[in-house]
Amino acid sequence: MPQNVCSPVSPGRALDVRFYNGAGGPVSVYQLLAPAFEGQPCVPQLLAIVPSRSTADLATSVQAVLRVVDDRTAGVLRTVRLPDAPSCTLAITAP
Repeated sequence: MPQNVCSPVSPGRALDVRFYNGAGGPVSVYQLLAPAFEGQPCVPQLLAIVPSRSTADLATSVQAVLRVVDDRTAGVLRTVRLPDAPSCTLAITAP
């Protein structure tokens, strides 16, 4: 996914996401919000800090863009655009 892809300016329908962290350490899950001015980077909004081998339920919207960051290294593990569905499950596993 390109570096500066943000969630839509107008949120879509509500979406319940079950997130499983199967990685070896804690991760932070951010929603990338659209910036106030075009050309600026997305604005990260923290949704959850998820310990290793744990699950979190997230409330967001369809077509939102989520970024998962490894809390130990600050490296981006995954960036995804959520589907247009009533619910979804995301899982991060150890490399």
